[in-house]
Amino acid sequence: MKKNYIALFALLLLSLVGCSKFLDKNPDSRVELDSPEKIQKLLVNAYPNRTAAVVTEFSSDNIDDIGENNRRTIPFVKELVYWDRDFHEYGARDGLRNLWNDNYSMIYHANIALEAIDRLGGNTPTLQAARGEALTIRAYAHFVLVNLFGKHYNTQTSTTDPGIPYIEEPINDFQAQRPRNTVADVYQRIERDLTQGLELINDSYYKVPKLHFNKKAAQAFAARFFLYYQKWDKAEQMATAVLGETPTTLRNWAAFQPLSGEDPHAKEYTRDDIDANLMLATVNTNATAYIDGASIIGRFSHGEAICLRETFRNEKNIWRPNNYKDKPFERYRTEISKYIYTKYPTYVDNRSQIVLFSTDETLLVRAEARILQQKYAEGVADLKLFTKNYLTSGQEFSQEDIIRHYSDIAYSEYDEHSLLSRATQKKRLYPDFAIDSTQENLLHFLLQCRRLLTLGEGLRWYDIRRYGIEIYRHQLNSEGTAYVKAVLSKDDKRRSLPLPVEVVAAGMQQNDR
Repeated sequence: MKKNYIALFALLLLSLVGCSKFLDKNPDSRVELDSPEKIQKLLVNAYPNRTAAVVTEFSSDNIDDIGENNRRTIPFVKELVYWDRDFHEYGARDGLRNLWNDNYSMIYHANIALEAIDRLGGNTPTLQAARGEALTIRAYAHFVLVNLFGKHYNTQTSTTDPGIPYIEEPINDFQAQRPRNTVADVYQRIERDLTQGLELINDSYYKVPKLHFNKKAAQAFAARFFLYYQKWDKAEQMATAVLGETPTTLRNWAAFQPLSGEDPHAKEYTRDDIDANLMLATVNTNATAYIDGASIIGRFSHGEAICLRETFRNEKNIWRPNNYKDKPFERYRTEISKYIYTKYPTYVDNRSQIVLFSTDETLLVRAEARILQQKYAEGVADLKLFTKNYLTSGQEFSQEDIIRHYSDIAYSEYDEHSLLSRATQKKRLYPDFAIDSTQENLLHFLLQCRRLLTLGEGLRWYDIRRYGIEIYRHQLNSEGTAYVKAVLSKDDKRRSLPLPVEVVAAGMQQNDR
């Protein structure tokens, strides 16, 4: 029977409010942590209370501008969609200020726990498990922050690119003038914390493992981290630790077909009693309304035009259209065009539950890592596992099938005079590492699979950054024809989000946009 921990975690996470001001000061709210049990309770508050999905999804190429006369939007979302240089917060629940505060609050709680563990000697099994959890949380929060506010990791410039401050002690007076570590230094410290934490994590320590960094969730995080860090062999190793060589815990997509409503679909997707969901988080977000819903944000959405042009219903997919076990929800009426797979269930007080790591996404991490190591047979085998499980037809595609198919698709382009779009699902890839033609075509397929799998979750933005994918922001005219309204080029500095205005006002170096 499905368990529901939303109400409990909503109450527990309310205590984050008192420790959320990490802009120019961080009030020391430590209590006397004199037992392993108190440390364990403290770490409940060290998990995400916000999600970056709204920021990253609306910044990505998963969104069309349905038309400038469409009134269903808010300034915050419009500025995300068009990557405005002068970005405003508007008090947004999913805004940059809250993302910054939330992740540094996680770090603060983890550091308080680590200090207390050291004070108690740290040599009991419970304290060692708590140390592993705290180190992994600290690594994860810094990973989120550096991938939002710093450039993506690359071997050419990351030793000088500004990242974010890496905080390793429970600072109770966190001045914003603190120097920003470089991206390379942040990644090195994340690897250190994550490697140490992984060795210590013990699932028997948790009462509700799916809401903590259990062993498989931590390994899935490590797989994604090493993929971004361009350590393909370690990414493959970590993903295999989660999945085994032949996964048996991929999502049962057929379970969505009988569902009659949008919220039931989202609740099914975020269930805590299925093996495909490795880790969940309870968050305060407007994603339910902005991404899944349509009444507030109708102007900017994943709608019919982009669905036909590039994603689920695109005739250039290697499989036939509408060949998915999952159940979409579509809305086509005045000022609204949405084609979505709902993933944000509705609970009280703007709370929702989200999937942080899943077996299906981890399988695609391994496939990518294998392709980048030129382990083509193994990478294609993973892609076969994915499509066999995801598609109604259960189709599998050979390496030759994929290469031939993607070689025949034209790259996205547009008429620079009329601005008429000729976009396709195939984007030019400009990673900072070398890829050959075989890798490129396999990666086009891999990136398309991940784009569809994670629609609405914001992960597409990180693929765009890592592969230097240019974004066309399409605006539809009254006939539904797509024109390119704006372009985010591969070298555009707006690929890194601006630091929150209060942080800059307090003295921290702003990103050059």
